Amino acid sequence: MEVKQVRALRFWLALAGVGAVLCVPHLLIAQSSKSSASNKTEQSDFGIELEAEPVQRPVQLPRAALHALSEDKRVARCLKKNRLRAEQLPSNWFAASVIHLDGRDEADLVVLPGGRIPDTPKGSISPNVCLIGANTAQMWVLRKTQASFQVVLSQTGLGMNVLSTRTRGLRDITIGAAVGGYDDEIEYKFDGKSYQIVRRISELVGAKVPGDLTGYETRERLVQLPGQARESVCAQARAWIWQKWRTQKSYLQIKTRDEEADETTTYYIAPDEKGEWQVTIKTRRILRAQPTHSSIVEDKLSIATDVERVEPGTEESFHAHVIPDTENVAESRYRLQFLDYGERIIGTL
Repeated sequence: MEVKQVRALRFWLALAGVGAVLCVPHLLIAQSSKSSASNKTEQSDFGIELEAEPVQRPVQLPRAALHALSEDKRVARCLKKNRLRAEQLPSNWFAASVIHLDGRDEADLVVLPGGRIPDTPKGSISPNVCLIGANTAQMWVLRKTQASFQVVLSQTGLGMNVLSTRTRGLRDITIGAAVGGYDDEIEYKFDGKSYQIVRRISELVGAKVPGDLTGYETRERLVQLPGQARESVCAQARAWIWQKWRTQKSYLQIKTRDEEADETTTYYIAPDEKGEWQVTIKTRRILRAQPTHSSIVEDKLSIATDVERVEPGTEESFHAHVIPDTENVAESRYRLQFLDYGERIIGTL
């Protein structure tokens, strides 16, 4: 494990009161704390580390802020689990830092789970452990109003970065984590009332799009035309990929659309450094704007180490019927299922 991974693991073990090393998934601090206590500028990067406290200039949470937090679903469940009323929410469950989202005259708050509660009996689990997950912790952003505070962002992650760019007057925010070997990041912008997701990024650690396509056989880009069925374009893509899989370096891009989103997916078929065939898949989905918020961009970069043909209607199922490689089947009668290094389904076509 990297140093930051070890620190994060120690933090969670200390909070949970666990003395033995556990077998847990890959941990990574997506956004590390870069500010120092001596730095005069306010902290804008937050990450969970034991040696470097997640909040470098902690402030006491006022009762109005605790009241706002008590209405958060995650906090409410923790209160119920500990048999506490909303007005009994302990301030030492949290670590808070002042952040200026709109300007120096408005003192807002970034709130993270605090460390292990000091008076927790030895060997017992700290009461605020319910604010963390396997590889994530709940994070909040509270905006100061005239009379109280309002939770404008509540999301799980391992790192938060409050950016200098602004939308509708308030600074933009990103929250990152690393789960199952993927670096994930969510970008938020203020819509006038609260922070909304505008982009999701998920990249397999170490995955790269080939920079040089020399030696790749390319096929003309497949584009779903107005009035054309999506399936007809997908069937052509399936036939091409299955033909080239494990036989020839190749490149294919397909553009489709449905009621939910416009999607552009690029497939790079080539052996890795060890000679094992794989498919690098780069996908961009633009989800259509909803009445409550604008469109969302989803970018994903992953690698499939295996490709299977399965019967339509059984894809993305543990009981999918896999069609033998030797069986000759028309592309309209199967779907392609892409599996990663952990034999998890990462995409279908």
